[in-house]
Amino acid sequence: MRQRAAASLLYQSKYAEAAFRNLLKLIFLKIVGRILAFYKREYGRIFDSQAVIGYRKSKNDVFKLYPDEHFIATGFTDKQTPVQIIERQYTSNLKKCGSLAGSIYQGKTFNENVGDSLFFENSPLFQKYDDTTFNFQIYRNLGKDNYYNYPY
Repeated sequence: MRQRAAASLLYQSKYAEAAFRNLLKLIFLKIVGRILAFYKREYGRIFDSQAVIGYRKSKNDVFKLYPDEHFIATGFTDKQTPVQIIERQYTSNLKKCGSLAGSIYQGKTFNENVGDSLFFENSPLFQKYDDTTFNFQIYRNLGKDNYYNYPY
């Protein structure tokens, strides 16, 4: 329940779909859908979807959330379509995409889809970037690697 509330709060979302977590309950990946409020006046309700990764160091900690921006579906007039597209990308097509060029994952191979038994152990998402940071806590912008520096 805490995971759902945290993902909804960060994205101010009414819509959250598939969630996957590791056995230790320290990491999860959730597909969320959002209403893009800034389009509402001009175009009506527009929806998008992407994945977020939640991470905590122990079960007593609150989850910290990180966007996974490799797959984003945006510009839909219904809430289900973008969520279904993103869920399919992670559960069926992630290992087909190979390396994600221009990202922190360039040159790394995705051999598991979300939901596969070894996804949280083997996916490049959850490999260490350095001694203290996982890859999903880093983003690449204009060829430079940056840490997500959220104020929590």
